[in-house]
Amino acid sequence: MKNLAFWALLLLSTLIFSCKPCYNCDRKCGTCTKGLLVVAGCDGDSSLNGFSVDSWKAYFESQGYTCSYSNPPAVEVCGSDDKSVYSAKGYTCTTK
Repeated sequence: MKNLAFWALLLLSTLIFSCKPCYNCDRKCGTCTKGLLVVAGCDGDSSLNGFSVDSWKAYFESQGYTCSYSNPPAVEVCGSDDKSVYSAKGYTCTTK
């Protein structure tokens, strides 16, 4: 009986500690229009030249554009490596 309890505990602890943490990763995007001109970008995009969507939006609104946020759906990733990949692309990842 002790042997069975030992193996059950070992199996349970292996399952618990082998699980990768999962995250919801999302990023902020925006679209600005002025007449027929349309500009769009997301946090982490090269089109924003290193600026956040918030500051980018404020700049274009000061130039007479009408801007709105257009955030894509969140992506679920599991594991630190996947989280790092998405974080490098401008995503904000929060523990699920």
